[in-house]
Amino acid sequence: MSKILMKYLVTALILSTVTACTSNKVVENPAVVPEFKPTFNFTLNEESSTENNHLVVTKTENMFSVIAETTLGQVIVSFDKTGQFGAVKIDRRTGTQSITSNFYSFYYNSSHYFDFNLVAVDEVNKKIKGNFSGYLFASPLNLNSEKKYVTGACEVKYEDNVPGFQGIGNTAKINVNSWFSTNKYVKRGVDNFYNDFTQHDFNSGEYELLIHYRFQNNFGDPGLVVGTYNFTDTDVTRKVELTKFDTATGTPILYKCSGMLTIAKIEDGIVTGSYTFAAVNPNNSNDVITVTDGEFKLKIQL
Repeated sequence: MSKILMKYLVTALILSTVTACTSNKVVENPAVVPEFKPTFNFTLNEESSTENNHLVVTKTENMFSVIAETTLGQVIVSFDKTGQFGAVKIDRRTGTQSITSNFYSFYYNSSHYFDFNLVAVDEVNKKIKGNFSGYLFASPLNLNSEKKYVTGACEVKYEDNVPGFQGIGNTAKINVNSWFSTNKYVKRGVDNFYNDFTQHDFNSGEYELLIHYRFQNNFGDPGLVVGTYNFTDTDVTRKVELTKFDTATGTPILYKCSGMLTIAKIEDGIVTGSYTFAAVNPNNSNDVITVTDGEFKLKIQL
């Protein structure tokens, strides 16, 4: 066999082998990522809602809010990015005064009556996942009011929301442990004290902090004015107080508080200040709680 023929046969064999290998190779298609479908499951006294009709999920600074329209009513859940529980509310929209529409998580020591679990936070893809269960009450301040047992779970996407006023909140150290508010309500005085306000700040723990302030001049008192004020438990306004919830009695214990409150700035209806004080249990003088590094920024309620 000539060298030319031999070279031709070897070349042909190599080409046929390469062709065979190429024709037998399976080309894999890239994986198709399924479209994310948000879910919100909810039950009320073991009655399950059907698929929710509408979801609005936002993150405002460190707080998340999930608003879900379900067949059982509108459900609102709030919590912060660390998993600290805020509140749950359901509006059943019964349309009649004889059947209670609104139910709330209990304000005081809410984690004792309600379990919230933030499973995951994905800040890159803006997704959160969590679940909850516990009792809601017709009055968030009364454990003896009508109640409902609810459960829920969600996996949703959220949108960032720019607040109208940044930094609104209340933080402190209670016995050197960091504390911050995730839920609140404001109560206004009556009659001669109509211009007196108390902001009640809570998180899921046993402590509540109360900031007392007077909006404007009342009976010769200048009201809300920049300055530093020393206060005791007998003062009516310009003071901060602490309660500790007693689960045995189902009531908060209001401690006798004395210390210093500073109103640093009042602008556009926003009050900025700081505080430090000692709180003494009225039933046990050896039970003293120290509150330091208190800082707040609140919007005046009118």
